[in-house]
Amino acid sequence: MSDQLTLEIPESVTSHFVVATGLSTSLSPGDIRDLLGDAARRGAEAASLARTACELLDSPLVLVAGKRAGDSDWTARLDGVAGAEEEVRRLRWAEHHLVLTSVAPPAAQPRHAQAVRFMARVLAEHTGGLVADLAAGQTLSAGEVPAGETERFVLADDWTAAFVGSDDEPEARVPEQEVRIRIDTTGLARFGVPDLVARHVPGDRMITSINLLRALAYRLLAGHWDWLADHPGHRARTIDVEQHVDIRDLWRFWGARPVGDGGLWVRLAWGRPECPDCPDVLEVAPPEGRDPGDWWDGVPEVIPSLARVLEDPKPRRS
Repeated sequence: MSDQLTLEIPESVTSHFVVATGLSTSLSPGDIRDLLGDAARRGAEAASLARTACELLDSPLVLVAGKRAGDSDWTARLDGVAGAEEEVRRLRWAEHHLVLTSVAPPAAQPRHAQAVRFMARVLAEHTGGLVADLAAGQTLSAGEVPAGETERFVLADDWTAAFVGSDDEPEARVPEQEVRIRIDTTGLARFGVPDLVARHVPGDRMITSINLLRALAYRLLAGHWDWLADHPGHRARTIDVEQHVDIRDLWRFWGARPVGDGGLWVRLAWGRPECPDCPDVLEVAPPEGRDPGDWWDGVPEVIPSLARVLEDPKPRRS
């Protein structure tokens, strides 16, 4: 029998979006409902997400609070958010913050998160602000409501990010061909599954390693939601330590039609993220008994280095 890991299922997960803006943030729940009502007139998908957002706004599951940036508890967190240079500048110089705090049971996802992010985009559009997704540690890509949000959930639509950093000793002088990096995902924990990390990855395997984590993230999350639907109320789930990464799941990650075949096996173990206050992550490594160098050299034969990902990897946050 395969070794297994036990995933604890939280009763709820708290996550935050921050709208950084130069305008006053004195919006009442009634004001927000009116803005959502206006957005709902833009199409069927917008109307559906707006209805769910209004229902959440009327519940204790979502709280919207406005503060001057100088008095905001979130200013320091925004300093670590990744984005384009101009977006990072806007975050740091914004005068006001609208903070959306969301509390959701994992079984309510992804609909809950989609509706709250829709609300954040509506508020950003109204205030001329910029949305920072603190769960993923990144700014949201541009997109007017409802173009920026659709009912179809696609993991690649800014729900997760990949951060790249050195995995060598800080003072070590390492030849370029021997540089090792670590890849950390963010954003998955809001859905009740651990984020992923790949350690000691050869530097020239950055793109394929990110794609490997993306395909695995899709498979773990899809399997998790299927399990939650079949096991309501359960607080623990076991998964095999050895997991198969299917190339078709990389295309599913992007919401594309799956093509190709093949995959490779990885081994999971509990690990620690670089964020000291973040929950434990799943470390992704070669199967037991495999030489890591040889294994990583073979990954590109299965997991492609697609050009699209070149735009996505983000440097390690300070």
